[in-house]
Amino acid sequence: MIPLRDDAPRTTTPFITYFLVGLNLLIFVFEAGVPSRELSGTFLQFGVVPANVDASFAGDRTISLAGAFLPFFTSMFLHGSWLHVISNMWALWIFGDNIEDHLGHARYLFLYLSSGVAGGVSM
Repeated sequence: MIPLRDDAPRTTTPFITYFLVGLNLLIFVFEAGVPSRELSGTFLQFGVVPANVDASFAGDRTISLAGAFLPFFTSMFLHGSWLHVISNMWALWIFGDNIEDHLGHARYLFLYLSSGVAGGVSM
């Protein structure tokens, strides 16, 4: 069964959830505007590339520490298709407000970001 909404009451406005949904959609619209011949370069630049992390640890000076580790944050905002972004934002919209209400704004944002980094590390 696909949930359309929840009926769990909340006591605060989910500002972080609204921001994250908007940011993800904005970045996906940017991705959709990138010509297809350049899209793989976009994913290589902003997505986690394990070879870049290995090369950075090995002392390769062509890859900076920021270039190797910043994608752990930027990759969590990349989506591969309309179905991918819609399903992710749908789940975030339905469940994110209740989690944000329970944890508070700052801890919820920390949970979102740390979960995204953990996903990149697990690759």
